[in-house]
Amino acid sequence: MSEPTDGERRQFLVLSLLCLAWILLAALGESRGRSVLDAVPPGEMTILATPDGQGRLWGAPLEERGPVSPKLVRLNTADREGLIACPGIGAALAERILAERARGPFRDWEDLRRRVTGIGPALIKRLQDAGVRLDP
Repeated sequence: MSEPTDGERRQFLVLSLLCLAWILLAALGESRGRSVLDAVPPGEMTILATPDGQGRLWGAPLEERGPVSPKLVRLNTADREGLIACPGIGAALAERILAERARGPFRDWEDLRRRVTGIGPALIKRLQDAGVRLDP
């Protein structure tokens, strides 16, 4: 087999560089506008976990993704957005729940009904059917 000529070497080098550039552009095009958090399903959140001096992990939410599922909501710990995601709870009712919950957690559904105006048996049934819970 004979040695390649200078022209063949240049042609090989140019084709190699063009292929590499095409691969890089394709990779950049796919990742543009995306983040690792795009892989987090709706209703879930990404947690930044850091260990303390005793080996325990402490987590802080980085970002919530998508709408919150009512099945994931616990009325004694949910934030405003989580409460609003529940069927029959709007912004005003969520604020009343948060204000009353600041005085102490709800012991049971009857305690919630008694302490928060605007919550009756029909709404409680609707919340229970959606999977909303009271426990922390």
